[in-house]
Amino acid sequence: MTLCECGCGQEINPGKRFIYGHSLRIYRIERGNTKPKHKVKCHNCGKIFEIQPSRLKRKKYCSRICADKGIEALWQTPEYRTNQMIKKRSKVYIEKARQAARRGWMDKSKVEKRIRAILKGSAIRPNKSEIKLDSILQSTLPNEYRLNVKGEILIGRSIPDFVNINGQKKIVELFGEYWHPESDEQKRIKLFKKYGYTTLIVWESELNKVKKLEEKLIKFNLV
Repeated sequence: MTLCECGCGQEINPGKRFIYGHSLRIYRIERGNTKPKHKVKCHNCGKIFEIQPSRLKRKKYCSRICADKGIEALWQTPEYRTNQMIKKRSKVYIEKARQAARRGWMDKSKVEKRIRAILKGSAIRPNKSEIKLDSILQSTLPNEYRLNVKGEILIGRSIPDFVNINGQKKIVELFGEYWHPESDEQKRIKLFKKYGYTTLIVWESELNKVKKLEEKLIKFNLV
């Protein structure tokens, strides 16, 4: 029989020196920063276990299994469920959640990763209008622009619809009249201009006039 070297007296698997996490006890003893532990009764199974003083307010269960069972039992009680719903609807809770979300989006190093993770997890597909414009682009300007619905290319925090793949910093955006007012056109152009891109806005109604649209696309690509 092999016992854990931290002195807890518990049996461990052959070839191991410590139970997972118990090596920190030796480190704390050597550093001289050990604190007396508190004995707490598990709220689910009733087992007595030891915890650090700093975790006294938060630690209520002896294991993850007991925690899951305990929380599940709490949610079965109408009083606890009502209190949680009231708490989550309170202005203080909503403001804290809003600030936490804002902090996450302010970290520029993580924004792209978050956007890509969201897009990867969602089943985004091009709609009929995007497919139609893509076919017009490929017939008029073959191998010049690529559909970017899945966000392979991010510019700032924005996902352009069609991006030039032959070295030109040009973007084609498709706007639907239902979703976009006319003021959005200049806003989008200015947004991408900050990153050095020239943008052409194509309105959904223009897809019905294929010849005029083709001329517009060729003119934009030559400039």
